[in-house]
Amino acid sequence: MKALYRLAVILFFFPFSLSAQQVLDSIDVTFFDNSIADSNECFLNTSTYREFIPINPGPNDCWWSDLSHAYFFGNGRREFVSNGDISEVHAQFYCSVDTADYYLLYNYAYDRSSDLHIKLYKKNELMPFEDFHYNPGGVLKSLHKGSWTPVAIFYLTPGDSALTVDISTDSSFSKSLKVDGVALVRSRLPDADLEFGLRKLTYFQVNPFTGDTTANDNFYRDRFPLFFDNTIFSFDYTSTKTITLFNLGTTELNVTNLIFSTPAFKILNGNYFTIQPGTKRDVVFQFNPPGEGYYEDSLLILSNDPKEPAAILNVAGNGIPYQFILNASENNSEPNWNVPGNSGIYYETGIGWQNVTPFFIPFEQSTYARKNDIFSPDINCYYEFDLPDTLSGNYFVEKSYIPSDFQIIHRFLMINTTTTDTLIDVDYSNNDSWGSTDQHYNLIGGSSFNLQPGHYSAKLTRFSPAHTSYLITDILRIRKYFSDVILSTSEDPLRILNFGNVSTDSEAVKELTISSIGTGQLLINSMTTTSNYFNIVDDEHYPIKIAGVIGVHNVKIKFSPSENKTYTDTLTITTNCVSDDSILTIVVYGNGILSGVDEPNNIPTKFCLYQNYPNPFNPSTKIRFDIPNKEFVNISVYDILGRKVEELINKEKPAGKYELNFDGGNLSSGVYFYKIKAGSFNKTNKFILLR
Repeated sequence: MKALYRLAVILFFFPFSLSAQQVLDSIDVTFFDNSIADSNECFLNTSTYREFIPINPGPNDCWWSDLSHAYFFGNGRREFVSNGDISEVHAQFYCSVDTADYYLLYNYAYDRSSDLHIKLYKKNELMPFEDFHYNPGGVLKSLHKGSWTPVAIFYLTPGDSALTVDISTDSSFSKSLKVDGVALVRSRLPDADLEFGLRKLTYFQVNPFTGDTTANDNFYRDRFPLFFDNTIFSFDYTSTKTITLFNLGTTELNVTNLIFSTPAFKILNGNYFTIQPGTKRDVVFQFNPPGEGYYEDSLLILSNDPKEPAAILNVAGNGIPYQFILNASENNSEPNWNVPGNSGIYYETGIGWQNVTPFFIPFEQSTYARKNDIFSPDINCYYEFDLPDTLSGNYFVEKSYIPSDFQIIHRFLMINTTTTDTLIDVDYSNNDSWGSTDQHYNLIGGSSFNLQPGHYSAKLTRFSPAHTSYLITDILRIRKYFSDVILSTSEDPLRILNFGNVSTDSEAVKELTISSIGTGQLLINSMTTTSNYFNIVDDEHYPIKIAGVIGVHNVKIKFSPSENKTYTDTLTITTNCVSDDSILTIVVYGNGILSGVDEPNNIPTKFCLYQNYPNPFNPSTKIRFDIPNKEFVNISVYDILGRKVEELINKEKPAGKYELNFDGGNLSSGVYFYKIKAGSFNKTNKFILLR
């Protein structure tokens, strides 16, 4: 289970008339693609799609098919301008519709061009009725296999080429334009109809060796979560995102509430409002991580849309400690990030410096690393910055990891020039991560350093000609060290897990909850027991990361006795806590009871339907229930309309404790209910499927 914090969304006051997530009807979606039989043509010109070149093209200016990444249908198309103005390059889709209605335009690309300029024309009209810019600065991420993004809503009358979609780019730093496909979505509902979010490219994949389905994405059913950029969790830093809600219906869309279930996310511009038919509204929300780590939540959109009255948009963000980045670049042409007082500068001494492409770019606005092949005491580079009183403290100093086929040793010297104190004077290898928690960085000096107020200068030079052939550098990251990694468990303060009596021909499972209550991210590096009778159920992948302050992780322990005796073991958990809990021990014990012996702790004394685990889930989860008597048991799953979607069990069962597996792989994201009926016992629980 992912180590996430998520409160269950409170829906107990809503009746079963609430639905799961709406699945679009394919009859309401029309796709327009730029593929043709011969995709090697330099310029396509068909009745549905056309490409244009610069007014003064270079000899190699040409559109070509891009098959190197995911693409819609046959291929994607791109143009790289070697001469002329990239803004003069554009492509046009000619879209025919047969019904007068409101339409929502989606644009698809795997690797989007930045600063797209979109103009929309109606048939026989010379001026665009919509003219807007999209993806400024390339902020939209490609995501897995690309995404369909809603960009405009409008009314069209039927006809051939009723709509012309003109796509170009105004990018000042890119010479490339990428175009793939567009789609028009309409609604036949005589009511309000909410539409929003990035939709997934329809993509199905099966592992040829195992036969397992490894991908099953569908445009009509699946939306991407919305991801926030890394956000500092201290000093009042926040990140904001905007999503647009569209009303494709014929009546007013009344949004009655927007709900997050964790304090890490909140709405900034109102939780209830009305959207007229054929119009839209932006919703601005904020990510304010309470600590370090990865946070997930679901935005619940309650409205009068009869098909999707409780729509869900999954959101996620990463909380990081206070830090800033100095970026090595020629004449400071590339930006730094978050440097106090904008004081960061980089400079070089000596001749022979050149731009090179780094193996990995940990900072998106870093295009090149800097390299020098000349060995001379004059060849050095420097990073400088100011640190004010309010930001003094312990920091990690890290250089971006630049691998090579051989060891490159550099010398790193960092001085507080205000106090003349030397903070760091070490040699380090580019091929060694030096214990950094981030594999893309070298942790200089192997520990944290206390940085007091002042002006700092960090000098990088070669160690000696015998150990290196060149000097290479890129990113210097200064990251604040937080020591308050604190954990608690559901078995505190005694930390004893008692299984009671368990039959030797059976087994029992108990759950231990580990919580991260400090601002630092808790890392579980290992969990072990010493015997074969107590085992961790989940296939854990270490380290397990638990977000600070509100993060939890549930561990399942299984007890499988074989003899009539008492078993005792120790569950040992190693963590990154700086306190005594860096190695946490939980005493676990239980009694093995021979089959046929009266076992008051093994046969339940009352009916019980437990909350499923994990919850939310994707795509499978476990459901446990107890019956104290022999009963006919029915457990079924329902959507929020009350429609049965699956029957898990429908048979007579003896008294005992049971566990079922539910696989929701064929269902869309949403809220569902599972209901048990056993004799006179009836109970319903809610769970959430997140895809």
